[in-house]
Amino acid sequence: MISAFCFLSGQGSRSLPCNVSRIIHMQYRVKNLSIISFLSVLVLLVFAQEAQAQTASLYFSPATATIKQGETVWITVMVNTGGEAANAVAAYFSYPQNIVEAVSVDKTGSIMTLFAEESAGSGIVQISGGRPTPGFTGVQKIASVGFRAKTSSGLATLAFSPDAAVLSNSTNQNILNRSLLGMSVITVSPAASVSAPSVPQSPVVPKQSTPPVVPTPQTPTLPTPTSTPTPTPSPVPLTPLPPEQTPSVAEIETPLPEAKKSFLGMSQPLLIFVSVLDAIVVILLVLAYVLYRKRQISKMNKQDQYTARP
Repeated sequence: MISAFCFLSGQGSRSLPCNVSRIIHMQYRVKNLSIISFLSVLVLLVFAQEAQAQTASLYFSPATATIKQGETVWITVMVNTGGEAANAVAAYFSYPQNIVEAVSVDKTGSIMTLFAEESAGSGIVQISGGRPTPGFTGVQKIASVGFRAKTSSGLATLAFSPDAAVLSNSTNQNILNRSLLGMSVITVSPAASVSAPSVPQSPVVPKQSTPPVVPTPQTPTLPTPTSTPTPTPSPVPLTPLPPEQTPSVAEIETPLPEAKKSFLGMSQPLLIFVSVLDAIVVILLVLAYVLYRKRQISKMNKQDQYTARP
């Protein structure tokens, strides 16, 4: 119709451009460009919003554990929403079933009030559930899983599956950042060897020792007293002694009791022998004194006779 209008007006479509056709083509191009630009901006906004909202993470606590064969360790699955409110979690992870085996799933203390899955076995653990609006935020506990060591040694690595997710409460989009997924390593160490109980030994009866032989005290043989030669007194100058300085026999015999007391600890035969020696010494001293006195008296008499001569 536009071509006919151009022909009737004397302006062919091939010789001269038609203004009406040009305007229509320009409007069509502008409309197409507007639609394409709008869709491009919308896609960019969606991707930017999704990339910005993926702040949640899943991890295990503890990250490492060591057990022995037959022992059980409990690993807790934790979620961190990264400041975004979430209302559902799908915690799917795997484990090497040849090293450990999943015992059970414990939901005590979980932030989720509704559970859709809670299975563990054949190397896969599946825990999913949620919490109604407004959901939850921050670091929260999902559940705990018990693992028992099957072998004597080895490493069991727990890793989240690609289909794990954390859903936003406002958009129901997956806000899980897969670069923030945690792992847990369970080390199985050999069990301590149990030594066989030692056989109690029979008590050793001590041998009775023979009492020591007490030697019989022998009576000492008394030596035969020998006669002591009488010492010959050397001449002493004649010096008269005053009567009060002359020792008496009683004074000489006075120390004898004290001397005898010092021998009381001796045996009876030895004490008799010592007493005999003491008596002999005393007798000899008395005889020596008598002889000495006689010699002095004799000298004094001679001096008196000498002085009496005219």
